[in-house]
Amino acid sequence: MAHGHLYLTPSRGVWYFQRWVNIQVDGINTPQPINYRKSLHTKDIRIAKQRARKLAVTLDEIVKRHFKSDSEFSEAMAIYHKVLIQNQTLEQYEAMGWDDESGLGFSREDMLLTKATQFSNQIDHEFRQLQNRISNLEILLEKSLQLHDHFDLKKEIANLNLDQVSDTNNPTLDTLFDEYKSWASSQKQMVALDTSYGPSIELFLTFLKSMTANSDIRTTDVTSELTRQYVKFYASIPKGAQIKNASIESLTGLSGELKTQKTIKDHVTAIHGFLSFGSKHGYRIDQQMLGVLKYQSTLYGNRSRSTPRTAFSDEELASMFNSTHFKRGTFKFSAMYWAPLIAMFTGARLAEILQLTQNDIALKDGIWTLYINGDASDDDPKKRVKTKAANRLLPIHPTLLDLDFIDYVTEQSGRLFQDEERGTTGKFSMFSKRFRTFRQQVGLYPCPDGIQRDFHSFRHTVETKLKELVGIGDGDKRVDTYTIDSIIGHAPSANAIGEKVYNHSLNLIAKRNAIHQIEYPTIKFEDMAHWDKCIFTRSKFRPKRIRKTSDQKS
Repeated sequence: MAHGHLYLTPSRGVWYFQRWVNIQVDGINTPQPINYRKSLHTKDIRIAKQRARKLAVTLDEIVKRHFKSDSEFSEAMAIYHKVLIQNQTLEQYEAMGWDDESGLGFSREDMLLTKATQFSNQIDHEFRQLQNRISNLEILLEKSLQLHDHFDLKKEIANLNLDQVSDTNNPTLDTLFDEYKSWASSQKQMVALDTSYGPSIELFLTFLKSMTANSDIRTTDVTSELTRQYVKFYASIPKGAQIKNASIESLTGLSGELKTQKTIKDHVTAIHGFLSFGSKHGYRIDQQMLGVLKYQSTLYGNRSRSTPRTAFSDEELASMFNSTHFKRGTFKFSAMYWAPLIAMFTGARLAEILQLTQNDIALKDGIWTLYINGDASDDDPKKRVKTKAANRLLPIHPTLLDLDFIDYVTEQSGRLFQDEERGTTGKFSMFSKRFRTFRQQVGLYPCPDGIQRDFHSFRHTVETKLKELVGIGDGDKRVDTYTIDSIIGHAPSANAIGEKVYNHSLNLIAKRNAIHQIEYPTIKFEDMAHWDKCIFTRSKFRPKRIRKTSDQKS
Protein backbone atom coordinates (compact mmCIF):
# COMPACT_ATOMS: atom_id res chain seq x y z
CA MET A 1 0.00 0.00 0.00
CA ALA A 2 1.75 3.13 -1.17
CA HIS A 3 0.55 5.80 1.24
CA GLY A 4 3.32 8.31 0.57
CA HIS A 5 7.03 8.61 0.10
CA LEU A 6 10.00 7.67 2.22
CA TYR A 7 12.17 10.65 3.13
CA LEU A 8 15.44 11.00 4.99
CA THR A 9 16.18 14.44 6.31
CA PRO A 10 19.12 15.67 8.44
CA SER A 11 18.83 17.88 11.47
CA ARG A 12 22.01 19.11 13.18
CA GLY A 13 23.90 16.27 11.56
CA VAL A 14 21.51 13.50 12.75
CA TRP A 15 19.36 11.71 10.18
CA TYR A 16 15.58 11.60 10.65
CA PHE A 17 12.96 9.38 9.09
CA GLN A 18 9.80 11.20 8.07
CA ARG A 19 6.72 10.00 6.26
CA TRP A 20 4.42 12.23 4.23
CA VAL A 21 0.92 11.32 3.21
CA ASN A 22 -1.49 12.80 0.71
CA ILE A 23 -4.50 13.46 2.92
CA GLN A 24 -7.75 13.76 1.01
CA VAL A 25 -9.92 16.54 2.39
CA ASP A 26 -13.27 17.31 0.74
CA GLY A 27 -12.27 15.38 -2.36
CA ILE A 28 -9.06 17.36 -2.92
CA ASN A 29 -5.57 15.96 -2.44
CA THR A 30 -3.73 18.53 -0.39
CA PRO A 31 -0.20 18.52 1.05
CA GLN A 32 -0.33 18.13 4.79
CA PRO A 33 2.28 17.99 7.57
CA ILE A 34 4.22 14.74 7.86
CA ASN A 35 2.33 12.05 9.70
CA TYR A 36 5.41 10.45 11.21
CA ARG A 37 8.91 11.65 12.08
CA LYS A 38 11.54 9.94 14.18
CA SER A 39 15.25 10.34 14.80
CA LEU A 40 17.35 7.45 13.44
CA HIS A 41 20.06 8.20 16.02
CA THR A 42 22.89 8.15 13.52
CA LYS A 43 24.93 10.58 11.45
CA ASP A 44 25.95 7.83 8.98
CA ILE A 45 23.78 7.96 5.84
CA ARG A 46 24.32 4.26 5.11
CA ILE A 47 23.12 3.18 8.56
CA ALA A 48 20.29 5.71 8.31
CA LYS A 49 19.08 4.14 5.03
CA GLN A 50 19.13 0.64 6.52
CA ARG A 51 17.12 1.72 9.55
CA ALA A 52 14.75 3.79 7.44
CA ARG A 53 13.98 0.84 5.12
CA LYS A 54 13.15 -1.35 8.13
CA LEU A 55 10.97 1.37 9.63
CA ALA A 56 9.16 1.96 6.32
CA VAL A 57 8.28 -1.74 6.03
CA THR A 58 7.09 -1.79 9.64
CA LEU A 59 5.02 1.32 9.01
CA ASP A 60 3.26 -0.21 6.01
CA GLU A 61 2.48 -3.40 7.92
CA ILE A 62 0.89 -1.42 10.75
CA VAL A 63 -1.12 0.69 8.30
CA LYS A 64 -2.55 -2.46 6.73
CA ARG A 65 -3.60 -3.81 10.12
CA HIS A 66 -5.33 -0.63 11.28
CA PHE A 67 -7.02 0.67 8.15
CA LYS A 68 -9.16 -1.09 5.58
CA SER A 69 -8.24 1.16 2.67
CA ASP A 70 -6.10 4.07 1.51
CA SER A 71 -9.07 6.41 1.81
CA GLU A 72 -9.77 5.40 5.42
CA PHE A 73 -6.12 5.91 6.30
CA SER A 74 -6.12 9.36 4.69
CA GLU A 75 -9.35 10.36 6.45
CA ALA A 76 -8.05 9.14 9.82
CA MET A 77 -4.75 10.96 9.48
CA ALA A 78 -6.53 14.17 8.45
CA ILE A 79 -8.55 14.05 11.67
CA TYR A 80 -5.47 13.15 13.69
CA HIS A 81 -3.46 16.09 12.34
CA LYS A 82 -6.40 18.41 12.79
CA VAL A 83 -6.29 17.63 16.51
CA LEU A 84 -2.51 17.83 16.79
CA ILE A 85 -2.16 21.03 14.77
CA GLN A 86 -4.68 22.72 17.05
CA ASN A 87 -2.55 21.55 19.99
CA GLN A 88 -5.51 19.80 21.55
CA THR A 89 -5.44 16.80 23.81
CA LEU A 90 -7.89 14.04 22.95
CA GLU A 91 -9.86 14.96 26.08
CA GLN A 92 -10.22 18.53 24.82
CA TYR A 93 -11.31 17.24 21.44
CA GLU A 94 -13.97 15.02 23.00
CA ALA A 95 -15.22 17.87 25.20
CA MET A 96 -15.93 20.05 22.16
CA GLY A 97 -19.31 18.40 21.59
CA TRP A 98 -20.49 18.11 25.16
CA ASP A 99 -22.65 21.23 25.09
CA ASP A 100 -24.67 19.55 22.37
CA GLU A 101 -26.21 16.26 23.51
CA SER A 102 -25.94 14.82 20.00
CA GLY A 103 -22.20 15.44 20.19
CA LEU A 104 -21.94 12.83 22.92
CA GLY A 105 -22.43 10.07 20.37
CA PHE A 106 -19.52 7.99 19.15
CA SER A 107 -19.21 9.06 15.51
CA ARG A 108 -17.20 7.73 12.61
CA GLU A 109 -14.79 10.60 13.24
CA ASP A 110 -14.28 9.35 16.81
CA MET A 111 -13.63 5.85 15.53
CA LEU A 112 -11.07 6.99 12.96
CA LEU A 113 -9.34 9.28 15.45
CA THR A 114 -9.09 6.40 17.91
CA LYS A 115 -7.64 4.17 15.20
CA ALA A 116 -5.18 6.86 14.14
CA THR A 117 -4.06 7.40 17.74
CA GLN A 118 -3.53 3.69 18.29
CA PHE A 119 -1.73 3.50 14.95
CA SER A 120 0.64 6.26 16.04
CA ASN A 121 1.17 4.67 19.47
CA GLN A 122 1.96 1.32 17.91
CA ILE A 123 4.50 2.86 15.53
CA ASP A 124 6.18 4.54 18.49
CA HIS A 125 6.28 1.22 20.30
CA GLU A 126 7.66 -0.63 17.28
CA PHE A 127 10.29 2.04 16.75
CA ARG A 128 11.36 1.91 20.39
CA GLN A 129 11.74 -1.84 20.08
CA LEU A 130 13.74 -1.39 16.87
CA GLN A 131 16.03 1.14 18.53
CA ASN A 132 16.38 -1.16 21.53
CA ARG A 133 17.32 -4.09 19.31
CA ILE A 134 19.84 -2.02 17.36
CA SER A 135 21.43 -0.76 20.56
CA ASN A 136 21.63 -4.27 22.01
CA LEU A 137 23.05 -5.71 18.82
CA GLU A 138 25.76 -3.06 18.76
CA ILE A 139 26.68 -3.89 22.37
CA LEU A 140 26.71 -7.62 21.65
CA LEU A 141 28.81 -7.12 18.56
CA GLU A 142 31.42 -5.27 20.56
CA LYS A 143 31.42 -8.06 23.18
CA SER A 144 31.78 -10.74 20.52
CA LEU A 145 34.86 -9.00 19.12
CA GLN A 146 36.40 -9.03 22.58
CA LEU A 147 35.33 -12.52 23.71
CA HIS A 148 35.91 -15.08 20.97
CA ASP A 149 36.03 -18.30 22.99
CA HIS A 150 33.06 -18.32 25.38
CA PHE A 151 30.57 -15.97 23.76
CA ASP A 152 27.64 -17.38 21.75
CA LEU A 153 26.34 -14.43 19.74
CA LYS A 154 23.25 -16.24 18.39
CA LYS A 155 22.19 -17.34 21.87
CA GLU A 156 22.63 -13.85 23.26
CA ILE A 157 20.54 -12.36 20.45
CA ALA A 158 17.77 -14.90 21.09
CA ASN A 159 17.73 -13.92 24.75
CA LEU A 160 17.26 -10.24 24.07
CA ASN A 161 14.24 -9.01 26.07
CA LEU A 162 12.60 -6.10 24.33
CA ASP A 163 9.53 -5.93 26.59
CA GLN A 164 9.60 -4.66 30.15
CA VAL A 165 6.72 -6.90 31.24
CA SER A 166 6.80 -10.66 30.78
CA ASP A 167 3.87 -12.43 29.12
CA THR A 168 3.23 -14.25 32.41
CA ASN A 169 2.23 -11.00 34.09
CA ASN A 170 0.81 -9.50 30.92
CA PRO A 171 -1.59 -12.08 29.40
CA THR A 172 -3.82 -11.49 26.42
CA LEU A 173 -7.30 -10.30 27.31
CA ASP A 174 -8.76 -13.48 25.78
CA THR A 175 -6.65 -15.56 28.16
CA LEU A 176 -7.69 -13.38 31.09
CA PHE A 177 -11.34 -13.68 30.02
CA ASP A 178 -11.06 -17.49 30.01
CA GLU A 179 -9.68 -17.35 33.56
CA TYR A 180 -12.47 -14.97 34.57
CA LYS A 181 -15.17 -17.26 33.14
CA SER A 182 -13.68 -20.26 34.90
CA TRP A 183 -13.69 -18.34 38.19
CA ALA A 184 -17.19 -16.93 37.66
CA SER A 185 -18.70 -20.33 36.90
CA SER A 186 -17.65 -21.51 40.36
CA GLN A 187 -19.20 -18.51 42.10
CA LYS A 188 -22.85 -19.16 42.87
CA GLN A 189 -23.41 -15.51 43.69
CA MET A 190 -22.62 -14.44 40.09
CA VAL A 191 -25.39 -13.36 37.77
CA ALA A 192 -25.45 -15.69 34.74
CA LEU A 193 -22.21 -14.94 32.91
CA ASP A 194 -23.54 -15.94 29.52
CA THR A 195 -26.45 -13.51 29.68
CA SER A 196 -25.17 -10.51 31.63
CA TYR A 197 -21.49 -9.93 32.28
CA GLY A 198 -20.20 -12.02 29.40
CA PRO A 199 -21.75 -10.04 26.51
CA SER A 200 -20.57 -6.75 28.06
CA ILE A 201 -16.97 -7.96 28.28
CA GLU A 202 -17.08 -9.52 24.80
CA LEU A 203 -18.20 -6.23 23.25
CA PHE A 204 -15.41 -4.43 25.11
CA LEU A 205 -12.82 -6.88 23.78
CA THR A 206 -14.20 -6.57 20.24
CA PHE A 207 -13.88 -2.78 20.44
CA LEU A 208 -10.28 -2.94 21.69
CA LYS A 209 -9.28 -5.39 18.98
CA SER A 210 -10.90 -3.25 16.31
CA MET A 211 -9.31 -0.01 17.48
CA THR A 212 -5.84 -1.45 18.01
CA ALA A 213 -5.93 -3.86 15.04
CA ASN A 214 -4.57 -6.46 17.39
CA SER A 215 -6.36 -9.75 18.05
CA ASP A 216 -3.90 -10.60 20.85
CA ILE A 217 -4.18 -7.36 22.82
CA ARG A 218 -2.66 -7.68 26.29
CA THR A 219 -3.58 -6.25 29.66
CA THR A 220 -0.96 -3.50 29.54
CA ASP A 221 -2.39 -2.32 26.21
CA VAL A 222 -5.67 -1.23 27.84
CA THR A 223 -5.18 2.50 28.30
CA SER A 224 -7.25 5.29 29.81
CA GLU A 225 -7.68 6.76 26.35
CA LEU A 226 -9.15 3.53 24.97
CA THR A 227 -11.51 3.05 27.91
CA ARG A 228 -12.81 6.62 27.61
CA GLN A 229 -13.51 6.06 23.94
CA TYR A 230 -15.19 2.73 24.65
CA VAL A 231 -17.64 4.15 27.19
CA LYS A 232 -18.50 6.91 24.75
CA PHE A 233 -18.96 4.30 22.02
CA TYR A 234 -21.24 2.09 24.14
CA ALA A 235 -23.28 5.06 25.35
CA SER A 236 -23.90 6.06 21.73
CA ILE A 237 -25.50 2.70 20.80
CA PRO A 238 -29.27 3.33 20.89
CA LYS A 239 -31.50 1.48 23.30
CA GLY A 240 -32.59 -1.88 21.91
CA ALA A 241 -29.91 -2.11 19.21
CA GLN A 242 -28.73 -5.64 18.49
CA ILE A 243 -25.06 -5.82 19.41
CA LYS A 244 -24.48 -9.56 19.32
CA ASN A 245 -22.12 -10.48 16.45
CA ALA A 246 -22.28 -6.88 15.16
CA SER A 247 -19.12 -5.12 13.97
CA ILE A 248 -17.90 -1.95 15.63
CA GLU A 249 -18.33 -0.05 12.35
CA SER A 250 -21.98 -1.10 12.07
CA LEU A 251 -22.69 0.13 15.61
CA THR A 252 -21.01 3.50 15.04
CA GLY A 253 -23.10 6.58 14.30
CA LEU A 254 -26.51 4.99 14.96
CA SER A 255 -29.36 7.22 16.10
CA GLY A 256 -32.19 6.47 18.47
CA GLU A 257 -33.32 6.75 22.08
CA LEU A 258 -30.48 6.92 24.59
CA LYS A 259 -29.97 4.17 27.12
CA THR A 260 -30.41 5.16 30.75
CA GLN A 261 -27.39 6.13 32.78
CA LYS A 262 -27.99 3.09 35.00
CA THR A 263 -27.83 0.75 31.99
CA ILE A 264 -24.52 2.26 30.96
CA LYS A 265 -23.18 2.13 34.51
CA ASP A 266 -24.16 -1.54 34.91
CA HIS A 267 -22.45 -2.38 31.62
CA VAL A 268 -19.25 -0.53 32.53
CA THR A 269 -19.29 -2.03 36.04
CA ALA A 270 -19.13 -5.51 34.47
CA ILE A 271 -16.01 -4.51 32.53
CA HIS A 272 -14.48 -2.83 35.57
CA GLY A 273 -15.04 -6.02 37.55
CA PHE A 274 -13.36 -8.10 34.84
CA LEU A 275 -10.24 -5.91 34.75
CA SER A 276 -10.16 -5.63 38.55
CA PHE A 277 -10.18 -9.43 38.65
CA GLY A 278 -6.98 -9.35 36.58
CA SER A 279 -5.42 -6.76 38.87
CA LYS A 280 -6.25 -8.78 42.00
CA HIS A 281 -4.60 -11.83 40.43
CA GLY A 282 -1.31 -10.01 39.94
CA TYR A 283 -1.58 -9.04 36.28
CA ARG A 284 -0.43 -5.67 35.00
CA ILE A 285 -3.54 -3.50 34.92
CA ASP A 286 -3.29 0.30 34.79
CA GLN A 287 -4.92 1.48 38.02
CA GLN A 288 -5.47 4.98 36.63
CA MET A 289 -7.32 3.40 33.73
CA LEU A 290 -9.61 1.56 36.18
CA GLY A 291 -10.44 4.85 37.84
CA VAL A 292 -11.19 6.49 34.49
CA LEU A 293 -13.39 3.57 33.48
CA LYS A 294 -15.38 3.79 36.69
CA TYR A 295 -15.91 7.54 36.39
CA GLN A 296 -16.77 7.70 32.68
CA SER A 297 -20.07 5.86 33.06
CA THR A 298 -21.56 8.90 34.84
CA LEU A 299 -20.98 11.20 31.84
CA TYR A 300 -23.51 9.66 29.48
CA GLY A 301 -27.03 8.32 29.31
CA ASN A 302 -30.57 9.52 29.71
CA ARG A 303 -30.80 10.74 33.30
CA SER A 304 -34.46 11.75 33.14
CA ARG A 305 -35.69 8.18 32.61
CA SER A 306 -34.26 6.91 35.88
CA THR A 307 -36.91 6.94 38.60
CA PRO A 308 -36.59 5.63 42.15
CA ARG A 309 -38.48 2.57 43.36
CA THR A 310 -40.48 2.66 46.56
CA ALA A 311 -42.56 0.36 48.73
CA PHE A 312 -46.26 -0.29 48.08
CA SER A 313 -48.68 1.54 50.33
CA ASP A 314 -51.47 -0.34 52.17
CA GLU A 315 -53.98 1.13 49.72
CA GLU A 316 -51.99 -0.06 46.70
CA LEU A 317 -51.66 -3.54 48.16
CA ALA A 318 -55.42 -3.61 48.71
CA SER A 319 -55.98 -2.63 45.06
CA MET A 320 -53.98 -5.65 43.94
CA PHE A 321 -54.93 -8.39 46.38
CA ASN A 322 -58.61 -7.45 46.88
CA SER A 323 -59.12 -7.33 43.10
CA THR A 324 -61.37 -9.70 41.16
CA HIS A 325 -58.29 -11.54 39.89
CA PHE A 326 -57.56 -12.85 43.37
CA LYS A 327 -61.21 -13.11 44.44
CA ARG A 328 -62.33 -15.10 41.41
CA GLY A 329 -59.05 -16.84 40.62
CA THR A 330 -58.82 -15.61 37.03
CA PHE A 331 -55.05 -16.02 36.71
CA LYS A 332 -53.97 -18.26 33.86
CA PHE A 333 -50.40 -18.57 35.14
CA SER A 334 -49.66 -20.06 38.53
CA ALA A 335 -46.84 -17.58 39.26
CA MET A 336 -49.23 -14.63 38.90
CA TYR A 337 -51.09 -15.98 41.92
CA TRP A 338 -48.21 -17.21 44.07
CA ALA A 339 -45.22 -14.98 43.26
CA PRO A 340 -46.71 -11.71 44.63
CA LEU A 341 -47.88 -13.52 47.76
CA ILE A 342 -44.45 -15.07 48.34
CA ALA A 343 -42.73 -11.73 47.68
CA MET A 344 -44.85 -9.80 50.16
CA PHE A 345 -43.95 -12.22 52.96
CA THR A 346 -40.27 -12.84 52.15
CA GLY A 347 -38.91 -9.80 50.27
CA ALA A 348 -37.42 -12.20 47.70
CA ARG A 349 -36.49 -11.00 44.24
CA LEU A 350 -38.63 -12.00 41.24
CA ALA A 351 -36.03 -14.36 39.73
CA GLU A 352 -35.36 -15.94 43.14
CA ILE A 353 -39.04 -16.88 43.38
CA LEU A 354 -39.65 -18.02 39.81
CA GLN A 355 -36.65 -20.36 39.82
CA LEU A 356 -37.70 -22.17 43.02
CA THR A 357 -37.91 -25.96 42.78
CA GLN A 358 -39.92 -28.46 44.77
CA ASN A 359 -36.74 -29.46 46.64
CA ASP A 360 -36.32 -25.86 47.86
CA ILE A 361 -39.38 -26.20 50.10
CA ALA A 362 -38.71 -28.31 53.18
CA LEU A 363 -39.45 -28.76 56.88
CA LYS A 364 -36.42 -27.66 58.98
CA ASP A 365 -36.48 -27.98 62.77
CA GLY A 366 -40.27 -28.10 62.66
CA ILE A 367 -40.45 -24.93 60.52
CA TRP A 368 -41.60 -24.91 56.88
CA THR A 369 -38.87 -23.12 54.95
CA LEU A 370 -38.17 -21.75 51.52
CA TYR A 371 -34.52 -22.10 50.43
CA ILE A 372 -33.31 -19.43 48.01
CA ASN A 373 -30.12 -20.58 46.32
CA GLY A 374 -28.13 -20.57 43.10
CA ASP A 375 -27.63 -24.32 42.82
CA ALA A 376 -28.01 -25.06 39.11
CA SER A 377 -29.49 -28.46 38.27
CA ASP A 378 -31.27 -30.35 35.52
CA ASP A 379 -34.49 -28.65 36.64
CA ASP A 380 -32.93 -25.23 35.97
CA PRO A 381 -29.34 -25.10 34.62
CA LYS A 382 -29.45 -21.28 34.63
CA LYS A 383 -30.38 -20.97 38.28
CA ARG A 384 -28.41 -18.16 39.93
CA VAL A 385 -28.56 -15.70 42.79
CA LYS A 386 -27.24 -12.17 42.75
CA THR A 387 -24.73 -12.32 45.60
CA LYS A 388 -23.29 -14.81 48.05
CA ALA A 389 -25.47 -13.35 50.82
CA ALA A 390 -28.56 -14.03 48.66
CA ASN A 391 -28.31 -17.75 49.50
CA ARG A 392 -30.67 -17.93 52.46
CA LEU A 393 -33.27 -20.03 54.26
CA LEU A 394 -36.59 -18.27 54.89
CA PRO A 395 -39.45 -19.43 57.14
CA ILE A 396 -42.79 -19.53 55.33
CA HIS A 397 -45.40 -17.10 56.66
CA PRO A 398 -48.58 -18.63 58.23
CA THR A 399 -50.74 -16.86 55.65
CA LEU A 400 -49.06 -18.81 52.83
CA LEU A 401 -49.57 -22.02 54.79
CA ASP A 402 -53.25 -21.13 55.28
CA LEU A 403 -53.56 -20.70 51.52
CA ASP A 404 -52.22 -24.29 51.18
CA PHE A 405 -48.94 -23.34 49.55
CA ILE A 406 -47.45 -26.67 50.72
CA ASP A 407 -50.26 -28.55 48.92
CA TYR A 408 -49.42 -26.66 45.75
CA VAL A 409 -45.73 -27.56 46.11
CA THR A 410 -46.62 -31.22 46.62
CA GLU A 411 -48.55 -31.24 43.34
CA GLN A 412 -45.52 -30.03 41.36
CA SER A 413 -42.39 -31.70 40.04
CA GLY A 414 -39.11 -29.88 39.45
CA ARG A 415 -39.58 -26.10 39.16
CA LEU A 416 -42.61 -24.76 40.99
CA PHE A 417 -43.51 -22.41 38.15
CA GLN A 418 -42.74 -24.27 34.96
CA ASP A 419 -45.07 -22.02 32.99
CA GLU A 420 -42.53 -19.21 33.46
CA GLU A 421 -39.71 -19.45 30.92
CA ARG A 422 -36.49 -17.47 30.76
CA GLY A 423 -35.89 -15.14 27.83
CA THR A 424 -32.72 -15.02 25.75
CA THR A 425 -31.04 -12.90 28.45
CA GLY A 426 -31.95 -15.35 31.20
CA LYS A 427 -34.60 -13.07 32.72
CA PHE A 428 -38.29 -13.78 33.26
CA SER A 429 -39.39 -10.91 31.04
CA MET A 430 -42.82 -12.30 30.13
CA PHE A 431 -43.87 -12.40 33.79
CA SER A 432 -42.77 -8.77 34.21
CA LYS A 433 -44.95 -7.78 31.24
CA ARG A 434 -47.96 -9.67 32.60
CA PHE A 435 -47.47 -8.15 36.05
CA ARG A 436 -47.35 -4.68 34.48
CA THR A 437 -50.63 -5.43 32.67
CA PHE A 438 -52.12 -6.57 35.97
CA ARG A 439 -51.05 -3.35 37.70
CA GLN A 440 -52.55 -1.40 34.83
CA GLN A 441 -55.88 -3.23 35.26
CA VAL A 442 -56.05 -2.36 38.97
CA GLY A 443 -55.06 1.29 38.40
CA LEU A 444 -51.46 1.15 39.60
CA TYR A 445 -49.72 1.67 36.26
CA PRO A 446 -48.47 4.10 35.17
CA CYS A 447 -47.66 5.52 38.58
CA PRO A 448 -49.47 8.86 38.96
CA ASP A 449 -46.73 10.36 41.17
CA GLY A 450 -43.89 9.37 38.81
CA ILE A 451 -42.28 7.08 41.39
CA GLN A 452 -41.59 3.62 40.04
CA ARG A 453 -43.47 0.70 41.60
CA ASP A 454 -43.03 -2.76 40.18
CA PHE A 455 -42.50 -6.28 41.45
CA HIS A 456 -39.28 -5.21 43.17
CA SER A 457 -41.38 -2.87 45.33
CA PHE A 458 -42.51 -5.92 47.34
CA ARG A 459 -38.90 -6.22 48.46
CA HIS A 460 -38.89 -2.60 49.66
CA THR A 461 -42.26 -3.18 51.32
CA VAL A 462 -41.02 -6.13 53.39
CA GLU A 463 -37.78 -4.38 54.32
CA THR A 464 -39.72 -1.29 55.43
CA LYS A 465 -42.11 -3.32 57.59
CA LEU A 466 -39.25 -5.23 59.23
CA LYS A 467 -37.27 -2.06 59.97
CA GLU A 468 -40.35 -0.61 61.65
CA LEU A 469 -40.12 -3.53 64.12
CA VAL A 470 -36.51 -2.88 65.16
CA GLY A 471 -36.27 -2.05 68.85
CA ILE A 472 -39.97 -2.74 69.42
CA GLY A 473 -41.21 -5.61 71.59
CA ASP A 474 -39.54 -7.97 74.00
CA GLY A 475 -38.21 -11.50 73.80
CA ASP A 476 -39.20 -13.36 70.62
CA LYS A 477 -40.97 -10.29 69.28
CA ARG A 478 -37.80 -8.21 69.13
CA VAL A 479 -36.26 -7.80 65.67
CA ASP A 480 -32.63 -6.78 65.06
CA THR A 481 -30.82 -5.51 61.97
CA TYR A 482 -28.81 -8.70 61.49
CA THR A 483 -32.03 -10.72 61.22
CA ILE A 484 -33.40 -8.28 58.64
CA ASP A 485 -30.22 -8.55 56.56
CA SER A 486 -30.40 -12.34 56.64
CA ILE A 487 -34.06 -12.27 55.50
CA ILE A 488 -33.56 -9.76 52.70
CA GLY A 489 -30.33 -11.39 51.56
CA HIS A 490 -27.94 -8.53 52.26
CA ALA A 491 -24.44 -8.96 53.60
CA PRO A 492 -24.57 -7.98 57.30
CA SER A 493 -23.74 -4.32 57.83
CA ALA A 494 -20.78 -3.42 60.04
CA ASN A 495 -23.03 -2.38 62.90
CA ALA A 496 -25.57 -5.19 62.52
CA ILE A 497 -26.75 -6.41 65.91
CA GLY A 498 -26.66 -10.15 66.49
CA GLU A 499 -24.02 -11.12 63.96
CA LYS A 500 -21.82 -12.82 66.58
CA VAL A 501 -24.70 -14.18 68.63
CA TYR A 502 -26.77 -16.39 66.36
CA ASN A 503 -26.00 -19.90 65.30
CA HIS A 504 -27.94 -21.46 62.42
CA SER A 505 -30.90 -22.74 64.48
CA LEU A 506 -31.30 -19.56 66.50
CA ASN A 507 -31.10 -17.47 63.35
CA LEU A 508 -33.89 -19.52 61.74
CA ILE A 509 -36.07 -19.00 64.80
CA ALA A 510 -35.28 -15.27 64.83
CA LYS A 511 -36.24 -15.01 61.16
CA ARG A 512 -39.45 -16.92 61.77
CA ASN A 513 -40.42 -14.62 64.64
CA ALA A 514 -39.69 -11.56 62.49
CA ILE A 515 -41.54 -12.78 59.38
CA HIS A 516 -44.56 -13.84 61.42
CA GLN A 517 -44.97 -10.22 62.50
CA ILE A 518 -45.44 -8.99 58.93
CA GLU A 519 -49.09 -7.99 58.59
CA TYR A 520 -51.22 -6.44 55.86
CA PRO A 521 -54.44 -5.22 57.49
CA THR A 522 -56.02 -3.86 54.29
CA ILE A 523 -55.86 -7.22 52.44
CA LYS A 524 -58.79 -9.63 52.77
CA PHE A 525 -56.99 -12.95 52.48
CA GLU A 526 -60.14 -14.83 53.50
CA ASP A 527 -61.87 -13.64 50.30
CA MET A 528 -59.16 -14.98 47.97
CA ALA A 529 -60.05 -17.84 45.67
CA HIS A 530 -58.19 -20.98 46.65
CA TRP A 531 -55.35 -21.79 44.28
CA ASP A 532 -56.93 -25.04 43.01
CA LYS A 533 -59.96 -23.04 41.85
CA CYS A 534 -57.86 -20.71 39.68
CA ILE A 535 -57.85 -20.99 35.89
CA PHE A 536 -54.26 -22.19 35.78
CA THR A 537 -55.29 -25.46 37.45
CA ARG A 538 -57.18 -26.49 34.29
CA SER A 539 -54.02 -27.41 32.37
CA LYS A 540 -50.63 -28.63 33.52
CA PHE A 541 -51.14 -27.37 37.10
CA ARG A 542 -54.36 -29.24 37.77
CA PRO A 543 -54.24 -31.06 41.13
CA LYS A 544 -53.43 -34.72 40.63
CA ARG A 545 -56.60 -36.65 41.39
CA ILE A 546 -57.38 -40.33 40.79
CA ARG A 547 -59.61 -40.63 37.73
CA LYS A 548 -62.01 -43.55 37.48
CA THR A 549 -61.55 -45.89 34.56
CA SER A 550 -64.50 -46.86 32.34
CA ASP A 551 -64.76 -50.20 34.19
CA GLN A 552 -64.94 -48.46 37.54
CA LYS A 553 -67.65 -46.10 36.28
CA SER A 554 -69.80 -48.97 35.17
